[in-house]
Amino acid sequence: MISNPQIKYAGLADIPFLWYVRNQKTVYQYFKNPHPISWEEHINFIVPIIICAKPNLLYIIRHNGIPIGYIRIDIDGNGSGQISIAVLPLFQGKGLASRALQKLKPILKKKSVVKKLTAEIHKDNRASYLFFQKSGFVYTDKHSDYHIH
Repeated sequence: MISNPQIKYAGLADIPFLWYVRNQKTVYQYFKNPHPISWEEHINFIVPIIICAKPNLLYIIRHNGIPIGYIRIDIDGNGSGQISIAVLPLFQGKGLASRALQKLKPILKKKSVVKKLTAEIHKDNRASYLFFQKSGFVYTDKHSDYHIH
């Protein structure tokens, strides 16, 4: 039986782990930039999020004290947040991301910075489609190769 994951706000010490997760093929294959990224690209993207220079939220998913993935929410000026969840391949399909998302929901409600969550899912990413559907997200629109939930 897999225990419940823990979530914690990402810090500077998590930057190498986040780069490692981002560059896993099973993670990036359905991204709009479906390629590994350089360390410099990663730093330029992730540091402003971690130091709160961007209105985003970034949490590390941990399992038995070990980082296994992340949940990132990019917040726009209207209180809508686009969610992105990534888990290392070894831990995918075990329900850990789903349980982490359930733990995050009351935190988001308490922060009250996100009024509505959406997810953009590549049309070929069946696993993410099923994940978000089971998590209560509803299909609303389609933009090119991505479905909005």
